[in-house]
Amino acid sequence: MTSWMDRRQAASSAYDLLLISSVLPGDLPLLQVSLPHELEELVSPVEGYYGKIYNGRKLHWLHHWSTAAMMFKTREGASFELEVTTFQLAVLFCWNDRPDASLSLESLRVATELPDTELVKTLFSLCSMPKLKYQVLLVDERPPINPKKFTDSTEFRLNHGFKLNGREQERGKLSLVGRLQLSLESTAKAEHEEIIALRQIRVQEAVVKVMKTRKELSLASLEHELINVLKPMFVPSKVMMKEQLEWLLENNFITRKESKMDIFQYVS
Repeated sequence: MTSWMDRRQAASSAYDLLLISSVLPGDLPLLQVSLPHELEELVSPVEGYYGKIYNGRKLHWLHHWSTAAMMFKTREGASFELEVTTFQLAVLFCWNDRPDASLSLESLRVATELPDTELVKTLFSLCSMPKLKYQVLLVDERPPINPKKFTDSTEFRLNHGFKLNGREQERGKLSLVGRLQLSLESTAKAEHEEIIALRQIRVQEAVVKVMKTRKELSLASLEHELINVLKPMFVPSKVMMKEQLEWLLENNFITRKESKMDIFQYVS
């Protein structure tokens, strides 16, 4: 992937990508997760480049096998390089635009698209890492933390007082990756589909709410409004917004302006 990264280097130096497996061993479940918006935009170009280089092959994303390195900055100015799983990355990025927020398990489920089994395990790994005196996440629960007691209303927040080895330092490096899963819970796919369905409903509701107020909007303006409305829960992908707009058009909740097809109008 070196040449692809060379082309991307001018656009952004914040991301790097390594494909380290060239074989799909067996019939593995491909569980999706809502990636950070910045990474989601890289998926399509990478798949396109891979398809050109390896004609006839399809690139599969095994998120439960993948890891990432991210920078975690505390309020005191310390910077820590964290090695995390993709699931942990998806959870931690929920605080990227709202670092002081307390987020419930329910809101994290919608934001990440992770099924309960995987989400609870991921949250537990971030708020109860063995041998760490200070955890990356804090949970609204008295120790010892029991993930079986997590409910939809259980709240989590970033630990702005995080320290490595229990002492003050300007920078450090830490791996939060345990043993990567070779398989997923059998209920994961069904739970994931339920979360997707809930997201679709939330997008539809947001479109109707925005259009009822604004009456008429261009596609770009509508997408911008939707992201602002839904950001506290999740950031919808362009694909999801397009699909739900088409559904609302077909069911006469909104319509296109005859003289300008990129303008949407509310149907009262």
